[in-house]
Order: sequence, then structure tokens, then C-alpha cells
Amino acid sequence: MSVFKFESDTLQDLLDHIDAKTLFIFDIDHTLIEPVQIIGSTHWEKYIAKKLKGQGFTHHEASIRAFHQWRTIQHLTAVKAVENSIYEVLRLIDSLNLRTLGLTARDSTLSELTFDQLKSVGLDKIFTFQSPSEDLAADYPCRYFNGAVFCGFNRKDIGLRLFLEHVKVKPQKVVFVDDQKSHVDELEEFSIAEGIEYVGMTYHASGDHKFNPQIAEIQEKYLPKLISDREALDLLEA
Repeated sequence: MSVFKFESDTLQDLLDHIDAKTLFIFDIDHTLIEPVQIIGSTHWEKYIAKKLKGQGFTHHEASIRAFHQWRTIQHLTAVKAVENSIYEVLRLIDSLNLRTLGLTARDSTLSELTFDQLKSVGLDKIFTFQSPSEDLAADYPCRYFNGAVFCGFNRKDIGLRLFLEHVKVKPQKVVFVDDQKSHVDELEEFSIAEGIEYVGMTYHASGDHKFNPQIAEIQEKYLPKLISDREALDLLEA
């Protein structure tokens, strides 16, 4: 068993690590798709949570309130692929007939909307590990749906373990990509404990460096209408 972790701003760096025995696991937000404007990003969600904690809310209360605001925007926003090289990865998945799985911090109330968003950029068929939809017994709601595990507030390693136990599968090798290093580390712990070969990539194509709180604040003022980053910047500079 081997473990290899690295960081990159392109999915192409994963291609050399994929072979026929791989279970290829994708995060969704800021890995496959992201909103077309700043508001509605997970970076914006973190910003909202930080503001709420500054107003006296506990970490848990702030996280829940920020999540609900983020979820509202998901019903309004268009999305785009984070990187065009994802389509090259898709072709490799097809050629190797790989099993692929989604592993997201989104909760199950967004499962159908998530696949509508993925479909809008041609990625709704990216998850090939198909099994009947199933609620998984975790501390917080957790559900497998259409090739993806919706972990909600559960750790991602817990969501993956529950799913693999449910389908009675132990992969030889896991390759995982996520924009959050903490999640990459969680799956490393899981893979070591289970004796699974592991490659984990922290993905930086869509990072906090792109977040501008001033633009986000202007966009918030126009809700429920969504204005673009360019429109918000023009208003900021007017």
C-alpha cells in the first residue's frame, strides 16, 4: 500500500496516477463546477459564516445560517466548469471504463439540483459508480444519489466508508481530488486504515485568492437578482 498527496491547479496532473484499478473520487464545488459569479461560492459561504461569528453567533449557528444562505443562491445561479481539462479527464474515464464517484459536502436536499447544474456543463454523467439511492446512517443526514455521496455536515471519510460498506466494495486504489486539503487528509486516514492505495490531490484552480468581499457585498444588495462580478466591480468603481 502506498500514499501520495500533492497540490496542483490543474486536473491534468492526476492523469498519470489513474489506472484500471482506480476508484476515482471527485469533490463537486470548486472542483467540477463553481458559480459564474462570486456570490454563491463556498468562499462566500465561509465569509458569511465569519461575519456571523463576529456578530456573536456560535461556530455551529454561523455555519448553519451561512449554509442556508449559500443553498438559496444555488437555486438562482448558473455554474461553469472549473477547468476545461475536466473533459479530457472524462475521455480517460471512458477509455479505461473507470469507476468514478462524487463525494460532496452538499446535503441531500440539493441532490437533484446538483445534477441539473452538472448537466448544464455536460458533467452529469461523470459519476459511473451506480447503485440504488440510499440514505446512509450517519450523525447528520447523508445520502447516496446517482453516483454521488452527499455528506452534508458529516466528514467525507465517514460518508465514503458508509457508502462502501453499503455496497460491499473495497477498492484497491483510490484517487481523490478536492479543493479542501482537510478533506484530502480525511481520505488519507481512511485509506491507510483500510489498507487501500491512495493518491490525493488538493486542487487550487478555484481558490480563496479569487474572492473579493467588496464585490460580494454589492452582489448581496441586489438579491434575489444576481449581478455579475463585472457589473459589481463597475458599481464599486463608480
